[in-house]
Amino acid sequence: MNHEVTCPGCQGTAQRMPVVSDISFVDFYQCGNCRMISLTPKNGSGPAQPFKLAPAQSETPTGEVL
Repeated sequence: MNHEVTCPGCQGTAQRMPVVSDISFVDFYQCGNCRMISLTPKNGSGPAQPFKLAPAQSETPTGEVL
């Protein structure tokens, strides 16, 4: 199993993050140069993609999403 990928941000070498990768349905990597976190499918069928968190959605007291 390959434990390194090319960082999609700076093209540096990213190392697999074993703990979160082992409990997830994707593999997570962190770049040693720019510290960007990226992910790949478990089967390695694609290049590393930047990991982006979506902002949390706020709810009004009535449950309506803003």
